[in-house]
Amino acid sequence: MTEKLPSADIAARAENYTAPVPRGVLYLTAGIDTQDDRLELELVGWNDQYESWSLDYRVFHGDPALSEGVAGSPWQALTAYLQSRYRHELGFDMGISAACIDSGGHKTPGVYSYCHIHRNLCFAVKGYENRREPTHCSRIRIGKTDRYLYLCPARIELPKNAGARTLANPCPWPRLLTLPQRPRPRILRPTHERTAHARSQNPRTLMGERFGDSQ
Repeated sequence: MTEKLPSADIAARAENYTAPVPRGVLYLTAGIDTQDDRLELELVGWNDQYESWSLDYRVFHGDPALSEGVAGSPWQALTAYLQSRYRHELGFDMGISAACIDSGGHKTPGVYSYCHIHRNLCFAVKGYENRREPTHCSRIRIGKTDRYLYLCPARIELPKNAGARTLANPCPWPRLLTLPQRPRPRILRPTHERTAHARSQNPRTLMGERFGDSQ
């Protein structure tokens, strides 16, 4: 039997971080969603047990089709953010280890170009829900140029189902997803409440376990 995951209950489980990066975090990653008129970023901290902490959420306005440095482009603001350092609870500063940028939609060439320029940090990804899709990064050519990059597949149902499962469990361990009290996490917006509810109502099987069941 399943039940709805109301945002109020999820918000009640949010934690008050005592530092920008909590004690348990070992490394930082950024996930960037590409829209027609902006980039949306979530900064996440991780440990070696796949526990994660949602740390920050930013929106960079501009047309991703415009090259970095061109007026109206969001890429220069993203670069500045990715180069930032974040204070860990134990007293040292951390940088972002890797960033994945969604290459789907209408702005694919802009994403490819940016990821090629910042290839030591940024990876172009494409989401799939089909198990038959590729499971390894592939080297692709950027248009008709002599530039190449690695495009990485992302099985989007895996983190969604895992996140729904930990939110549905009143005492999850390990805690796959920890949310901050402030700023208000994106996951608590109405659209994401509906997504979490849909996942709880339609569990899928992953590695022998049912994700999305209320426990």
